[in-house]
Amino acid sequence: MAKVQMRNRISAILLSSDKPLTCQAIHEQYPGRNLPNTRAITGVLQSYPEFLEVGSVTVPRKSGPGHMPASLWTHIDHALLSSMEEE
Repeated sequence: MAKVQMRNRISAILLSSDKPLTCQAIHEQYPGRNLPNTRAITGVLQSYPEFLEVGSVTVPRKSGPGHMPASLWTHIDHALLSSMEEE
């Protein structure tokens, strides 16, 4: 049940965003007191077909110097709309 609730909250975050988000951005916007870690969010994003990985960006490392790649995620409803329909 908790995984379904997490999926619904992540869906709401992605659908309310105008652009694809990284797992860290989803984590920062996650509502409630029981925040899942970014690894749990990534697991949910990879397990359900309604979430699409649409690219990657480079983000600063938290645990040291340098940068690392981070995937950008969106909800499938955004992928089905053309840019003309969204505006």
